[in-house]
Amino acid sequence: MREQGSGSRRVVETALENGGFKLKSFKKVMELDSTEAIKSAVEAGLGVGFVSRWAISKELELGTLKEAQVNGVRVTRHFTLIWRSGPEPQGPAGALRTFALGRGRVLSNAPPKPLRTGSSSR
Repeated sequence: MREQGSGSRRVVETALENGGFKLKSFKKVMELDSTEAIKSAVEAGLGVGFVSRWAISKELELGTLKEAQVNGVRVTRHFTLIWRSGPEPQGPAGALRTFALGRGRVLSNAPPKPLRTGSSSR
């Protein structure tokens, strides 16, 4: 699990509770302070963990990690990609924007949305 006070941990614990799971029934073996640490521990065979699908997209493609759906549990966390009003970003910033918006749609299985200049989008 993420460390006490982590926003990610709060989101997971809330989702588990809303799904009818009692947090006291889980045996927490480790608390780690980063997503990378959790991924490394799982890859080393030390257990299972909750991380963002974004964080493991490469590992899912490579087949080094698997994801599982937990019946009754839906974890939702929203992020917003922002950019300065005016002309759309060019160069590296523009490439990151294009990549993030495209990748976000792929990972969320969401249909493409038209981009609006100057607005924020997840």
